[in-house]
Amino acid sequence: MTIGDKEVTALWAPASPRRLAEIMGMTEGNRLRYRKEHIQNVVGYVFVAVALALALVGCKQEQVPGVYVEISLNNDTDIDKYVVFNPNIKTIEECEAGFAASLPGVMANLPQAIPKNSTATGWKCTLEDPAKKK
Repeated sequence: MTIGDKEVTALWAPASPRRLAEIMGMTEGNRLRYRKEHIQNVVGYVFVAVALALALVGCKQEQVPGVYVEISLNNDTDIDKYVVFNPNIKTIEECEAGFAASLPGVMANLPQAIPKNSTATGWKCTLEDPAKKK
């Protein structure tokens, strides 16, 4: 086996760093310089990793699980609101742009507690559950 430019026949046990330095032909000064440079590189990598982690934490945006739509209802009972949650829509703008097309489907599948003759008088898209705001 060749290490550096030295021919080595066998290493019976793990060699110490000093013995490996001897085998590779490094002097004590070279070995210390190499060790110092190696430590400086490791410290540099640690600083870069910490800086990147801090940058990512600072830039991390909260992931919104979806949008709540509060539908105002008109019917002959005291139920005047119905809340729908859509996990596929992530922004209020996207909700307001596309909910008008979804409204007939939502109104056709109202729960049994809400009268079937209910009509929607409006809706409001929010990122927070309207039931938790009150």
